Amino acid sequence: TNAGGPGILFTDAASNLGLEITQLSPETKNFLRANLREEATVDNPVDLIASATPQEYYLALDKVFQDENVDVVVVIFVQPITADELATAKAIVEAKKKYSKTMLSCFMGVAPRSEGVKFLMQNNIPTYIFPESIAKTLSAMVKYRLWLEKPEGNIVPFTGDKEKVQKIINETLQREKTQITGEQALDIFEAYGIPISSYQV
Repeated sequence: TNAGGPGILFTDAASNLGLEITQLSPETKNFLRANLREEATVDNPVDLIASATPQEYYLALDKVFQDENVDVVVVIFVQPITADELATAKAIVEAKKKYSKTMLSCFMGVAPRSEGVKFLMQNNIPTYIFPESIAKTLSAMVKYRLWLEKPEGNIVPFTGDKEKVQKIINETLQREKTQITGEQALDIFEAYGIPISSYQV
């Protein structure tokens, strides 16, 4: 990021959603400290400060992508008056081209379809207006991956009085009904051996 506030907004949102904000490796920190401005923050989230150039974005992203502790790279850009938004977007895309890791971006304070945002989207980098939206997206991605990795489990077969059930279905269709309720629904449970509570009308 080139602004501390949005970096903190993302970090807080991600932490609250159970995502891990990783520690960058000493090698990455040392490289960033040696190559960025003195005022920059090299801990995660990395803050390039408002005067960051496209070249500094490229240099920092290139090194962060190489860090083995990093699974996903989030890049945030808040446009200062003097910054070239499209040039920054191009630097971001150039850095991403070299790596297969997931990247999501946030361009704040620019028009929704600005030149920089359009360029990122044309190059398949999802772009958001607010940092918290990225955290929500990443949380959904993680939940979906965990769901995909779950064991399939076993399908429990039910054997029962299929003729009785088919008769109930046929009668329902003949009456042009689309739902089976009441005693007929309970009769279907009973036909398949699913216990039901005793009842009396």
